[in-house]
Amino acid sequence: MAQRKQCLWRFHSRDPTNQQLCDRYKQTAKEYKSAVYNYELSKEKQIVDTGNTGAFYNYINRKLCRQQSIGILENNGQYVTSDVGKAELLNSYFSSVNVQDDGNNPVFHRRVADSISIDTAQFT
Repeated sequence: MAQRKQCLWRFHSRDPTNQQLCDRYKQTAKEYKSAVYNYELSKEKQIVDTGNTGAFYNYINRKLCRQQSIGILENNGQYVTSDVGKAELLNSYFSSVNVQDDGNNPVFHRRVADSISIDTAQFT
């Protein structure tokens, strides 16, 4: 089913104006997502039905402890694979697109009458 979805995606990306291909791809993608969901659900049910507490906790820990890593990044034609290099590259990018704080607060005009105010606030 994954191969059929991939094949339809290739056809659809080559001819995005073909509505029939688009509909077939969307339907196949929906069926694929449903099949994956049902498969995972059946595996979870199988683990619960065995009554093996160790297998259950092992499954839960695998779900909770997944570590996702950042893939290979490219910087001026050079591939960056080390964690330190990726961190430096991402830091330089995000610092270049963010605005430095100039210490000035923006002006916010009141939206309520001057007679309305909050004297106290309690947080519980």
